[in-house]
Amino acid sequence: MEQTKKLLEIISEEITQYEDYVSEKLQMLFLELDEKVSELAQGEKDWVEQQIKNLIESNFLYKRIYLNSVLMQMFGKVEYLEEIAGLALTNSKIRPATKYFLSNKLFACLILNEKLGTENARYLLWKLSQQSCNEYENYLELELNPIPKEERNPNLILVITDHFVHVSHAPTKTALDRCAMIKKKLHKECLLIHTTEGVTREGEIPFLIRAIPGYTLETCFNDEHSKKEYQEWNGVKIPFVQSERNMPNPIDVKVLIDTIKQLKPLFIIDIGTASMVANLSSKLVPVLGLNLCFSELAFTTETYQALGRKLNDKDLALLRKLDIPKSHVIESTFTFSFVPQKQNLTREQIGFGENEFIIAVVGFRLDIEVTSEFIVMLESVLNENIKIAFIGVFKEYEKFEERHPILKTNAYNVGYQEDILSVIEHCNLFVNPIRKGGGSSCVEAMSKGLPVVTTKHGDVAANVGEMFCVNDYNEMREQINKYYQDSEFYNEMSGKALERASILQDTDHAFYQIMNEMCQREGMTLD
Repeated sequence: MEQTKKLLEIISEEITQYEDYVSEKLQMLFLELDEKVSELAQGEKDWVEQQIKNLIESNFLYKRIYLNSVLMQMFGKVEYLEEIAGLALTNSKIRPATKYFLSNKLFACLILNEKLGTENARYLLWKLSQQSCNEYENYLELELNPIPKEERNPNLILVITDHFVHVSHAPTKTALDRCAMIKKKLHKECLLIHTTEGVTREGEIPFLIRAIPGYTLETCFNDEHSKKEYQEWNGVKIPFVQSERNMPNPIDVKVLIDTIKQLKPLFIIDIGTASMVANLSSKLVPVLGLNLCFSELAFTTETYQALGRKLNDKDLALLRKLDIPKSHVIESTFTFSFVPQKQNLTREQIGFGENEFIIAVVGFRLDIEVTSEFIVMLESVLNENIKIAFIGVFKEYEKFEERHPILKTNAYNVGYQEDILSVIEHCNLFVNPIRKGGGSSCVEAMSKGLPVVTTKHGDVAANVGEMFCVNDYNEMREQINKYYQDSEFYNEMSGKALERASILQDTDHAFYQIMNEMCQREGMTLD
């Protein structure tokens, strides 16, 4: 605490050196403070929170945004997200590109912290997305008039993605799968455009947020892709274009919009729903957004979006509040494909005991998603025969293990596995912490016959259905014990997992249904 107080004194001095400017030194000091705050007692955290709130000066807009991002990051309270969104919505001083930048950052915060996703926060983020698109259109002086369907090319569909990394990356596979289906099954031409907007620095301002593993400018922009005119996937050659890394800059956005006007596609598929290019293009032709967090409504101005579950009362209330028709949403099943398994390992090669019951916990953000609450629940079921396997990115595992010493003899930190199927087939159960993600990995697990235990929230719950869901961590504990003790029940649910995985891998059928529904709503035919 004494070190924290001294650090706050230095921060207080540094922040007064400039008016509405956040120096690199100040940002580094707050990163250091973020690490220290996590180790403090609750009363000490409350004191630090108040000290940072005292630093906020109402007349310094960008400092206020930055300090609220600090408070949101350190203390996880939705009031700070709402303050940032409110500032962005009500200040004409903030450029459209910066509003787009903030929209992306705040959405990432919702992924990282489930508690931030309140109804009002989601409403504000949707309004911010709408406003940034409208202001971008006016700023660029775009002429976006609808292209009549009879003038559009019935044999051309564009697919836009703002993240295209590598084939082990779920959004990349999603884009390639959909393109291949369009060419092979619909026999239509398809152009895949990587707009590189996913990790934008256009309009960037200082903002404190923990990095999402795998989502940096360096990892999300591959120079080699810029040299390619095609991507090959499942025996299909897909025409491909990649934008420069400074999207959505005005010149390149205009070029892409003009290109779409010239090509006049039948419609556009946006993988992710956040692309500024795709959102603006929805005023030219119908745009169908596929939200990668498919269990949640996306904050988008696109014509339609696919939701990987049924609309509920909260969804309908939000749509009414935003004056968005129910027909904007297409209820659907989100499907997946996997990188083919390359090897057949033994349990011994992985490090698992021959007769152990292995609980798989999989993810790219395990540092954030594996909470102490989740581990305390798992600790109560561990014994000499029941072990945990953490599969994925868990950079702070050793520190976490020090706080939970039972893991030293009852857990395996397997790390990131490019050939995940060869590892997960030696596990017995897929257990999902409370989080939004995990949708792809749970299907990989079910394809190997692993039953799933998850709460009724997020992408995993949307994938597996009620039969694999529990209400809370107490019920999760009971269910894990039942799978371990009741072999008949385990075998029954293993069979159901295989059946469900088969449905969730049938992209040809599910994606056709989504596109066909959109075309019917537009008065068009898909075939």
